[in-house]
Amino acid sequence: MSDGENMSINDEKKLAFEFKKHSVNLYITLATGIIAIGVTFIKDLLGGDVPESSLFWLKASCWGLIICIFSGMVLNHQLTGILDQKASSTKVDITIRANNIGLSSAIQFFSFLASLIFIALFASSSMQPKHVASDFLWVAESTSDSSDLGVFETRSMCIEAINEELYRCKLVKL
Repeated sequence: MSDGENMSINDEKKLAFEFKKHSVNLYITLATGIIAIGVTFIKDLLGGDVPESSLFWLKASCWGLIICIFSGMVLNHQLTGILDQKASSTKVDITIRANNIGLSSAIQFFSFLASLIFIALFASSSMQPKHVASDFLWVAESTSDSSDLGVFETRSMCIEAINEELYRCKLVKL
């Protein structure tokens, strides 16, 4: 066998690298999309008001998704490095099961999985029931000064009462 034949990668290994590359890019794309959907969820559904109790889950999910994206970028570089080895005495086997690839892949997968769990916890903790307990009320307050437009039992009633963009609905404890 000549050196040229030793350097070629068989079809199974090529296919394995292609699948790995596609799965890495899929995680990166999904993480980016989830961040975009999360921003929309906060802006449109919650009106920009994130309950303090669920803020931890939101931050944890964002950091997990950022770690997922970053580890995916590192993983893509590692895959490229294994495929493009220079002639040296420290050659690495051409496989997707190399130690550095396995670690980056695990970090990407588990950070993505944890982020999905954190997002579910954020969503469940930030959604308020239609009628809140009697010791809480919705207040339509001005964003420009400290005046209030009114007090309401539900968020939907508060939103219906707002005719101007200078007001926002806020849940307050009595």
